[in-house]
Amino acid sequence: MPLAAQPADAAFAWIDQVEAIPAFSDFALGDAESPEFSATLLIRVDSLSGGPKLRCSGPGIETTQILAPLGLPAGFWSARAELAALFPCGVDLFLICGDTLAGVPRTTRVEEL
Repeated sequence: MPLAAQPADAAFAWIDQVEAIPAFSDFALGDAESPEFSATLLIRVDSLSGGPKLRCSGPGIETTQILAPLGLPAGFWSARAELAALFPCGVDLFLICGDTLAGVPRTTRVEEL
């Protein structure tokens, strides 16, 4: 698979420098007929703990789950929340630190605590 020239052309995006994350709207968000054509963002974070606490809920989470990734820019989660109105379109996230990851699909509701 060739490398994408623009974020909108990427099926997957590896983001190693979180301060340079393009706006979510710059990525492929899918459309109502084919939401599966949205991008999956693989974002390297400093840690999956020790950051601001988030309450995650939604399909696949029995009650709630607390996540506290460290190293994401201010406004990251509020920008992601703006995509909720586009459901079933949006982006899926994997937050990665070393050999550990946390998946945050577009169906997950994230509340900053």
